[in-house]
Amino acid sequence: MIRKDILDALKNFLVYVVLQILFINKLVLFDKAFCFFYIGFLLFLPHNVSRVYQLILGFSIGLIVDMFFDTIGIHAASSVFIMFLRPLWINITSGGSLDDGETISTRNLGFTTFVTYLTPMVFIHHLTVFVIEGYGFSGFWMILGKVFFSTLFTVAVLSIIQLIMLPTKKRI
Repeated sequence: MIRKDILDALKNFLVYVVLQILFINKLVLFDKAFCFFYIGFLLFLPHNVSRVYQLILGFSIGLIVDMFFDTIGIHAASSVFIMFLRPLWINITSGGSLDDGETISTRNLGFTTFVTYLTPMVFIHHLTVFVIEGYGFSGFWMILGKVFFSTLFTVAVLSIIQLIMLPTKKRI
């Protein structure tokens, strides 16, 4: 990565964490749907970032969120888990169509492939968070409801952010 890429990644890291901690954590719909916006940073990284850096970034952002939410490693574990699965899932969903350095975005993947990539990763993250938080599957239907609605909420927010914030390709 060149210096500009590193600075952009650091800026994005801070934006996602600050927004999650200060604003997004208060977005809860009917005590069932929680938005874990910060995982957008992890899921939208360029696909060619080394696996070790992905795991370190997942642990770092998860640990920072854990410190502010007082969740004792739940978000760190969930973030590391999705970062472990991410390279395999990118290859499955994109079919190897991404060039080196391209970020995961609606512009690079198309909206349908983007949602196909995003939804299972968010679901796995949320399932991991709520199972660890709930100490297992003792309240299976309650956990499944939280995971389902939180996944819909987070995917909707991240998709809207992608559609609004990313510039469209320049027309010639």
